[in-house]
Amino acid sequence: MFQQHSRRMRTGGNRALPPWRSFLLGWVALCLAFPLTESPTFSQDVQRGVLVQVALPIDDATQRQVESTINTIRSTATAEAGRQKLVLQFGKQGDQATGGETAFERGLQLARFLTSENATDVKTIAYVAGSVQGHAVLPVLACDQIVVAPGASLGDAGIDQASVDPVVMLAYESIAQRRRTIPIGAVRAMLDADLELVRISQVDGGDLFLSGPELAELRDQGKVWKEEQLAAPGELANFVGSQMRTYRWATHEVRDVDELATALGLSRISDSQSPNLGEVNAVLAEISGPINRRRGRRVRNNLSDAIQRHDLNLVVSHVNSAGGDLNESLELASYFANLPAQGIRTAAFVDPQAVGDAALVALAAQQVYMSPEANLGGPGAASFSAAALDDLSEAIDQIARSTGRSPALLRGLLDRELEVFEYLDARSGRVAYFSSDEHAARDDAARWARQGAVALADGISAEQALQLGLITGIESDLKQVCRKVGLKDLPQRLDERWIVNFVESLGRQVWLPRMLLFIGFFMLSVEIGAPGIGFPGFISMVSLMLFFWIQAAGGTAEWLEIFLFVGGVLCLLAEVLLFPGFGIFGIGGLVMLVASLVLVSQTFVLPSNAYQYNQLTGNLIGVLVAIGGMLGGGLALRWMLPQLPFFRHLMMVEDEEEKQIRAENEAIVHWDHLQGQRGIATTPLVPSGKARFGEELIAVVSDGPMIDPQRPVIVKQVYGNRVVVEELIDDDEPE
Repeated sequence: MFQQHSRRMRTGGNRALPPWRSFLLGWVALCLAFPLTESPTFSQDVQRGVLVQVALPIDDATQRQVESTINTIRSTATAEAGRQKLVLQFGKQGDQATGGETAFERGLQLARFLTSENATDVKTIAYVAGSVQGHAVLPVLACDQIVVAPGASLGDAGIDQASVDPVVMLAYESIAQRRRTIPIGAVRAMLDADLELVRISQVDGGDLFLSGPELAELRDQGKVWKEEQLAAPGELANFVGSQMRTYRWATHEVRDVDELATALGLSRISDSQSPNLGEVNAVLAEISGPINRRRGRRVRNNLSDAIQRHDLNLVVSHVNSAGGDLNESLELASYFANLPAQGIRTAAFVDPQAVGDAALVALAAQQVYMSPEANLGGPGAASFSAAALDDLSEAIDQIARSTGRSPALLRGLLDRELEVFEYLDARSGRVAYFSSDEHAARDDAARWARQGAVALADGISAEQALQLGLITGIESDLKQVCRKVGLKDLPQRLDERWIVNFVESLGRQVWLPRMLLFIGFFMLSVEIGAPGIGFPGFISMVSLMLFFWIQAAGGTAEWLEIFLFVGGVLCLLAEVLLFPGFGIFGIGGLVMLVASLVLVSQTFVLPSNAYQYNQLTGNLIGVLVAIGGMLGGGLALRWMLPQLPFFRHLMMVEDEEEKQIRAENEAIVHWDHLQGQRGIATTPLVPSGKARFGEELIAVVSDGPMIDPQRPVIVKQVYGNRVVVEELIDDDEPE
């Protein structure tokens, strides 16, 4: 029949169909084809997920990270995208059991957030990749779905408690009841070692996982067909990944994130540290040079304004600083550490240094990268005592905990006297860092075996910081860091006045301020050597003004340095013009001048650590070179300018006739009769002053060291109106 029907279809193909039937068939074909052509528009193959690495044990930083990521997803979600999937990865494959130190309150807070209305727009998938125990089990129970890796395990929730608090048990039951991913009986057995956990196969089908009174009651009813003991009394229930998949508590068993994406029907799972959560609004904050109150306040105000105006979700900071003010660095670090709570990710790049208290600012970011040659911590521009650090230890520890870093390591980078040791947990194999006092104060101190001291006093390199877990990675430049955090190029710099950015960029060039200082003194020597020209004096004034302007913008030039410089110049002028010689005004003026130029290049007065001694040495060398340029420039100009055709007119060069006329003019007053005369100095001769010869009071010049008043002198030579004397030492005083 089928062959006959086929033959009829083939032979009848040349017959024309009625028009109404052709129209009907065409309309049906079009309706059937339309969904096929349009369906890719609604395909779920383009759906993406976000992966969050949940650090164990769970602390405040982990909770902030998860909440921040969920808030970011909610803020960027659209109705067309549907419910975004968030994968929370607990542990890593091959790691030993972790999470046992998670505080119950911390695990409960995160679990409550995951089951609250704030997380309803996101589907949460717990990816148990390693062995999770302790109260870190609570957030796993709070997720919508559980996926496991081969070799993973979940359980031993009550490993850190001797007895079960009814409140704790009630919290576990409440979270388990909300999600129903794992039966309540199994959850109870994870927490209470006194309970027996049994898998029961009923006569009418279905499995039950019961413990405690419910198990005894079911046994009494005689409805049990088959029992399988999963946890005996005296031991906590713990389930491997294959068991959870068999019991259908876990929906999939996958080996890695790629397989997880396939199992969940996602085209890609992006890491939350470099996510593709929609448009990334980022800004770059340059933190270079000394950190002081003015600079810290400016950075915070500009960032707050940019967050409000541009709806930022990423802040990248480039740190190149030696610190300067511990309190201000701590305040700025606290500001960065609190940004993730607002849904704003933070990243930092240290190049070439973040030493002293600047290390706090760099390590306050969620992700920290360093250049290969960068330095972190150790002596910096500011010195602070152990007592000052103790007063601020709580705030420093809060910054460390908010970013998931070791508080002891962070304090050790600031305090040279603090000894930090590496400790190994004998039970789990976990490595942590504590000071001796911190270790002694722990309730589980016996579990931790001290391995060795960690050298932090002189700062650490990028490789050391990576080994200690303080930084995320090592990158060659800022562009590579931006790519790591999900940016294609450098973000826009923080909105500031262009002149401030320009001056700060100039201030970062170490050679420029010293060059300006050298030019200023060199041109000043030219002006003094050839007064009346004007142009060198103007260049000197402009160079010195630019020098102080750059230092003021860099935060090192305060009113004290400016007053010292002006006072030193006035004292030198007074010594030259009002009190000829080299007395207290000359010496004091020179000291003030040198002190102002040294202090204007640093944030401290007296050095107290290796960094400050090195900086003071460099500043002194720069000042001495500038002063040497002044003296050397004057001597060189007196020799070179008269021989240069273009500059010859700048110098007043006398020929022999002009010298003879000047000598005759100077000889109008003659003191030749004083040759060999003895007298008494009436003023200090330093070297010029006055002396009395009989009844005559004559201006004289000492040919040698300073001569005190009332000392006998003798006229050695007379040049017109210039009388040169020397002190009489062995002869009797003249009458």
